Amino acid sequence: QNPTTRPNKIAYTAAIAACGQSRNPNPKKAIELFETMKQEGIPADKVAYNSLFSALRVAKDATKTYELWREMCDNSRRIPAIRSSPAISRARGLTSPSPDIITVTDCIATLSQAGKDIEMDNVFEEAVKRGIVLRSNSLDLQWEVDLSGMPFAVARAACRYLLKGIKEKDYESADEIQDMIFITGIGKAHQFRRESSPSKFSKSSSSQNVFKKDPSTSLRDFIQRILETDFDPPLKSKIPERAKGTVVVERETLIQWLDHHKTHC
Repeated sequence: QNPTTRPNKIAYTAAIAACGQSRNPNPKKAIELFETMKQEGIPADKVAYNSLFSALRVAKDATKTYELWREMCDNSRRIPAIRSSPAISRARGLTSPSPDIITVTDCIATLSQAGKDIEMDNVFEEAVKRGIVLRSNSLDLQWEVDLSGMPFAVARAACRYLLKGIKEKDYESADEIQDMIFITGIGKAHQFRRESSPSKFSKSSSSQNVFKKDPSTSLRDFIQRILETDFDPPLKSKIPERAKGTVVVERETLIQWLDHHKTHC
């Protein structure tokens, strides 16, 4: 082949994206193109990675999604052996793209739809460490978090992450525990999703059904359902009359929930 006729990074990325967005998606071809691009020495950038993550979400391939997430995170942690400017490092292939909120959202949606909650939690925890989600401007206090504007999948993972942190902390006294407040807003959801409708919730099916946004579901209602379906015992919550854009788990409920885990774990 004439080297000048070989596809470049832009062409490969466009082809990978097309495999996930066409009427007849072909995620296997997207993976093949991604691997071929790397074999030819063309470094994959963030756009290429995210295009493949999108194709894998269409294919509901949770195993490959988590494998690719770990690859992306591991590669982006590597420190170049030679100190140089960012431009030179990119030219030498010494840097690797880091995940962003698009990466995180597609990963979490794919993993949760497949019932891979442990892997989903790992992805979210890594995203917090990297400052992708729950940054200081959204996490005001330990007991108050702004979920408004988050995709349903990410909001669910945030609830699990925050309550896991509360459960694992060793409180000296119950006086340290406060009401847990989730800021959600009150609007209905209209964002298109491919996953199943959340209208039928059960503990056994919550992982597969919690991510569709439809005109009848608000983030506020979704979070209330998640608190009951994702946690054992279920966490009852309320919507304050004067703060209808929030979901509150009262202090007494949290204390009882924590006591249950101390007793049974």
